[in-house]
Amino acid sequence: MGFKSASPLSERAIIFHLNEDASKVVRHVLKVKKIDVWEEKNLRELKYTLKMFSPNYLFIDSGYIAKRGKRAISSLKKNANDLSIIVVSTLNDREKILPFFDEGVSGVILEPYYPKEIAHTITKAGRTRRAEIQKIVVEELLGDFANPQKVFIGKSSNAIQVRKLVQNAKKESGPVLIIGEAGTGKTQISFSIHLDLQRGLTPIRIYDPTIEPKRGRGLIKYIEGLGHSNTLIIKNTQNLNSSEIQKLIWMMKESKDKGGNLPRFLLHHNPISRVPHRFQDLTFLKIIKINPLRERKEDIKLLINYFQNVLSKLVNIPGVDMTPQAGKLLMNYRWPFNVTELIGVILYSIVTTGGGEIYPFNLPEYITSTDPFAMEKMSLENIFISKLTPIIKRMDRHKMEGLYSIVLSRMEIPLIKLVLKEVGGNQLKTARILGINRNTLMKKIKQYKVKVNDIDLNK
Repeated sequence: MGFKSASPLSERAIIFHLNEDASKVVRHVLKVKKIDVWEEKNLRELKYTLKMFSPNYLFIDSGYIAKRGKRAISSLKKNANDLSIIVVSTLNDREKILPFFDEGVSGVILEPYYPKEIAHTITKAGRTRRAEIQKIVVEELLGDFANPQKVFIGKSSNAIQVRKLVQNAKKESGPVLIIGEAGTGKTQISFSIHLDLQRGLTPIRIYDPTIEPKRGRGLIKYIEGLGHSNTLIIKNTQNLNSSEIQKLIWMMKESKDKGGNLPRFLLHHNPISRVPHRFQDLTFLKIIKINPLRERKEDIKLLINYFQNVLSKLVNIPGVDMTPQAGKLLMNYRWPFNVTELIGVILYSIVTTGGGEIYPFNLPEYITSTDPFAMEKMSLENIFISKLTPIIKRMDRHKMEGLYSIVLSRMEIPLIKLVLKEVGGNQLKTARILGINRNTLMKKIKQYKVKVNDIDLNK
């Protein structure tokens, strides 16, 4: 059975080797819980489905597990990330499957014909899986933030210099000024400087002079109220007044010389404001300057590859790849909001394409407008492939029939309408242009219920 609703964010389940009665009950419970379900009976196709669609749950017959042994569980786990294996037991094999409970099985259903027990097992397995995923994700995020290679991706001279400066800043405790436009990654770099995996998570605070004063909290009072807070990120320092700047410089010098209750200061300055950063001649202040994305074109391709892999896993849409045509448009775009905007565009493209290759028409219109002929440069074959790929991946392989005629009709109908419109409704000319007999054309017009009189010839 195929997926009933193809939502990239919905949970997915596979039923494998269950008898017909047990399968019906499990399927009913999954439907109530709004979990998409797929059924497989062949091990080879099961492994392919696990790899391609990354399901959340696998319901497997206990007899299969008992027969194949412990290796079966680890083998299935290798083909899908974050998979919860739920064993559906029969009355005469409970003792045989007990040894496998500690080998990666997330739950066991002892009474496969009782919907309440199935629902309870699914809920329990889901909570366990989410807790495990959350732990893994937190560890991965901390590892990424602690690693400048992942925080600031690129091979440009500026990217290499930024990573080197971040590594040096991590080894020291003095204040750092990070200069860069919005969306270049100043906050991520600050977290990387702050984070030390050996010490674990330590407090970090963020102060923004465009927001906090409206809440009645000025910078100096905010700093004084932090106590032993470890790190303070001060955003938009170009919006601080002269008095605050002077007191902040004094506090940074005190923090550098004596430490005490003062935090470590990480300052953000946006040069697009055309206001100088006002921290000249401070020898104890380390400076990290980030160039805008439009000035480091060689980094864009690496960023695209990295984020399309990360984001496709996030929304559970595997096998995503940017075509050269779409990649060229992204390379030529100016990116006024830098990496933050690039991430948004890639996520938009992944969700709209539903998997497979990303073509220019999968990108936002304001990106494709930079090359008005982007669509015309695409081959008709590539357009068909991009449109059909998500449909083929989501179709019910066991029940779907007549796909060829369905696709052909979807192509024929607009083609006949367009040519009819172009020749003013003349069926004889239309048949000649299409290269078919007039009687064949009339038959298709009747078959597809094309109303020739309704075609607006003035448009």
